[in-house]
Amino acid sequence: MREQTRRIQATTHKLVLTKDNISKIFVKMGNRRKLRKGIINKLVRVLESGKHFETPLMTNRVNEKERLLDGNHRVEAIEKYLDKYPNMKVEVWVFSYDNLNTDDEKKMYTIWNLGTKQNTNDYIKQYWNDISIVKKMRSNGFPCDVSPFWTSSSIEFKILVAGYLGTKESVYNGGFTGNPMEFIELSKQLDEKDYNIIKSFLKEYISVFGNPDKKNPHYSQSIFCGLFRIWSDNLHQRTFEEINNAFIKLRGHERVIYYCSLGWGRQIANQCRIDLLNAINNNRTKNLFV
Repeated sequence: MREQTRRIQATTHKLVLTKDNISKIFVKMGNRRKLRKGIINKLVRVLESGKHFETPLMTNRVNEKERLLDGNHRVEAIEKYLDKYPNMKVEVWVFSYDNLNTDDEKKMYTIWNLGTKQNTNDYIKQYWNDISIVKKMRSNGFPCDVSPFWTSSSIEFKILVAGYLGTKESVYNGGFTGNPMEFIELSKQLDEKDYNIIKSFLKEYISVFGNPDKKNPHYSQSIFCGLFRIWSDNLHQRTFEEINNAFIKLRGHERVIYYCSLGWGRQIANQCRIDLLNAINNNRTKNLFV
């Protein structure tokens, strides 16, 4: 039997944007990808030079509002341009769907953003409200704030969960190494038991290495994921004090600083875990950490 494909209809129309109406026309969705300031500034310069964007904006029209599926950087640039030149007007073409449901809206968002590759954090932001464990992590009692992107006061969801997923693999490969949508689907499946394990590890980790901060070398992905795996592999053979003392050995260690400078890659992350274990087991002749 031939598979049937549902075709979603859309219409094209022109809008004239001014400083007074642009914020009333467009809805910027909460799950949009992180905007790049460099791209916005470049687009503002394009407008200032008298040129324009040739491609239309993509929206889902709901209650006479245009929900942006593709064109967030362009709309931000137009807003910035109109703030600077309040008497100017900008004409844009808009390719609009009508009243897409939530699932179709997400599908169209993904399709129209294929031209600019989305990273895992972009997908996490898009599906943030669909991942049940997020609600638990954002409730009282979790050791720190969690967000789709690094901030000065929160840990990046991807690093936290990638580290946990790496503990479940039979052969360690540096944490989770699948594609973004596989990561999203696995994140959706995490339950109360998974939450408690992640919470327990993070609490102990923070007690040794301090609060999450992108500038804190102990939270680089290779180191964080490697220590999550070491913690998991030794959890049932060690006391809290033994693991805590092992981690203290690595606080500010030269191997930590070294791997922080390398960035992340599967081979780097794998070797990082081996080197961290060697540092923990230094001068030990028995009862080695694995």
